Amino acid sequence: MNDAAPKVYLIDGSSYLYRAFFAIARLSNSKGFPTNAVYGFTNMLLKILREKGAEYAAVAFDAPGPTFRHEVFGEYKAHRPAMPEDLRVQVPPIKAIVSSLRVPVLEKEGYEADDLIAAMARRLEREGAETIIVSGDKDLMQLITPRISMYDPMKEKTFGIREVREKFGVSPEKVVEVMGLMGDSSDNIPGVPGIGPKIAAQLIEEFGSIEDLLGNLPRVKNAKIRALLERYAEQARLSRELATLDAAAPLDWQPRDLRLGEPDRKALQAIFKEMEFSKLLKEFSEKGDPRADDYRLVTRREELGELIGHLRRAGAFALDLESTSLEPMRAEIVGLSFSWQPHQAFYVPVGHSYPGAPEQLPREEVLGTLRPLLEDPALKKYGQNIKYDSLLLANAGVRLRGIAADTMIASYLLNPSRHRHSLEELAREYLDRQIITYSDVAGSGAKQVLFSQVEVEKACRYSCED
Repeated sequence: MNDAAPKVYLIDGSSYLYRAFFAIARLSNSKGFPTNAVYGFTNMLLKILREKGAEYAAVAFDAPGPTFRHEVFGEYKAHRPAMPEDLRVQVPPIKAIVSSLRVPVLEKEGYEADDLIAAMARRLEREGAETIIVSGDKDLMQLITPRISMYDPMKEKTFGIREVREKFGVSPEKVVEVMGLMGDSSDNIPGVPGIGPKIAAQLIEEFGSIEDLLGNLPRVKNAKIRALLERYAEQARLSRELATLDAAAPLDWQPRDLRLGEPDRKALQAIFKEMEFSKLLKEFSEKGDPRADDYRLVTRREELGELIGHLRRAGAFALDLESTSLEPMRAEIVGLSFSWQPHQAFYVPVGHSYPGAPEQLPREEVLGTLRPLLEDPALKKYGQNIKYDSLLLANAGVRLRGIAADTMIASYLLNPSRHRHSLEELAREYLDRQIITYSDVAGSGAKQVLFSQVEVEKACRYSCED
């Protein structure tokens, strides 16, 4: 590896498939496709990549089919139920997301994800890299060294040599010896019946290994424990073999292959759109090129007259009103925006009142000038939740006529089960575009201001884009 002692994150993908699936309650898109594992896994992966600032990483998955452990012990993991169908169908989109994020995938027939992590971690260690294994699986603690640690994002805990000793009572290289005696019910590794983790740790601390223990049974003082070890000696050896990760597993990847690439945003948009992950879709959507948009302020009477002429000749246009409240009966109009052709819109500010606000045409004058246009039923008007705009205008003495369509209603008719029908979500789905949000210009929570306090230039771009 070229970078001086880089950090590499090896993520236990197979473990987190299940953890995400069971950690998040039933979740599906409007088509009924389950999405809980996809959502949980994706957020976990993104959190690692962002918070840790990872430049090198890989996700390891179990390959379908048996492994060498099944050959030596046919009952290995035999008690585990088959992968739930709702989880199985989510594996392909999860892998597609990992691939689209340009994170390398480690997967090889005949080997578990843990073995591939072990082999890669040891190789990275030899090359001087620092490896962080991302998992909550105790089996992987046998790999920990001064240059290999384990991080469990669910518990937000890092395991080094000291933490392994606290958990198992032995150093990392002795973990497989302890597991050989105590077994592991999750993997159906039998161990020695009657010997738990505390006794196992004490025996290994005293004798060093299972072989040394079995070769010195007369020295075991507890007669009951000695009898158990005599009876289950071969089972202890087998259990140790099953618990040992194969650090010599053949790898088709070099450490340099684990450098992260630039995410494929278009591919991610398509997946997140299908899964209906609005937050993730927003994050990975391409923002519109501001150079392609012609948004103009109208602050002079002659400009307003020209605008009205364009709208009348167009015969149809979209309009959007900005106000001081979501409640139309209490709101005051702050501005009006109009558009009749792609990439061009006009904003007429009439109520921005912050200190230093530019001069604007009087609200009553603007509405009086626009009244014939807005009340003409022959001119088609389009809007988003246009009923709200209609009520605002009615309160100001203007009766909006000629309403041709409402995109919010259209969205509901196309997909009644959609969670939200906001313009922001519709723009992402149908235009692959991330638009400016209300909170972008007015703030959010306790810091949110009335639209009348938003700078006219920001209000222009926001309203015109709508």
